[in-house]
Amino acid sequence: MSDNYYDQRFQQLITEGKSLPLSVEAAALAYLDTKPLRKGKPITRAERDLAFWSSSFLTDLPMQAWQSQAMMLALAQYMGQERVSNVTMLANVAAVAPDVLVRAVRCSGLVLAQHSPRRTELDLVAVTNPHIAELCKVLDIFDEAHRQRTSAVLMWQSMLAELSPLELLSCASLYAFEHWVPVQFNLAGPSSDALADTQAAWDAVNDILLWKLTNCADDSTRLTDAVIGPALAKHLSPFLFPSPGGPPARHDLREAFANLLAAQMELNSFVAQSANAFSYNHSIEFVREGGVEHAGLQWLTRWLPKSISIHLGRP
Repeated sequence: MSDNYYDQRFQQLITEGKSLPLSVEAAALAYLDTKPLRKGKPITRAERDLAFWSSSFLTDLPMQAWQSQAMMLALAQYMGQERVSNVTMLANVAAVAPDVLVRAVRCSGLVLAQHSPRRTELDLVAVTNPHIAELCKVLDIFDEAHRQRTSAVLMWQSMLAELSPLELLSCASLYAFEHWVPVQFNLAGPSSDALADTQAAWDAVNDILLWKLTNCADDSTRLTDAVIGPALAKHLSPFLFPSPGGPPARHDLREAFANLLAAQMELNSFVAQSANAFSYNHSIEFVREGGVEHAGLQWLTRWLPKSISIHLGRP
């Protein structure tokens, strides 16, 4: 008898007279519930993945065995990990239950992790499976859109690579006082949309500062009078107190920050409103329609590549 815990669990239930779909579902639930335990603690995620996806009962399962929520979620975990490969299993589920595989891919977050070996496996399965081939084309569109936005962020980050965290914060402060503070003073009561836009902008600023802090030398975060004074004199004073004898205003850095902020906001919006909708909102179906956006859903489609439309309804 196999020493694989999940094979044992499956076989025990079959021996007890349980149906194949119920036995498969029970094994999947054990996997999702981080079983088996070792000395009262769950085994590692890597060990669970290897054991479950190497289980012999997964070979040639019928459609009914894949249709439980537990098996779909288990398959989503397979698509979201990179250590274990079972192309035979993947080809089988694509053949007998392609809708389950599509749902699992969407739940897995693979749309933003297309470097994963699982993406390569999907391409292999797509050669003989039109349903999965269409899914891969949609993923390709998302991948291209994500890479374009990421590339824009990286390009503008490179323009600000010379700045210390304090200097970058100075640029952010200058931008805020130029663009956001006057608006807030002039609005008696900002609308919910205006508040959401402001929050999105501050979230992008936070991402930019985190990028800088992650990629700067440790000593660049040590603030003393000898550091603060020159930084403010170089990056704030020329704009706030221009002087013919003072240093010139760095309009190039000011524009680069504005462009980086716009690129970061675009990337964040794409992830939040398109990629996350693809991954987590299964009441929306994503369909390629040759550049025609779906009217009535502009709040979402404005962030989508123009070669994708979305429709309400189950995929």
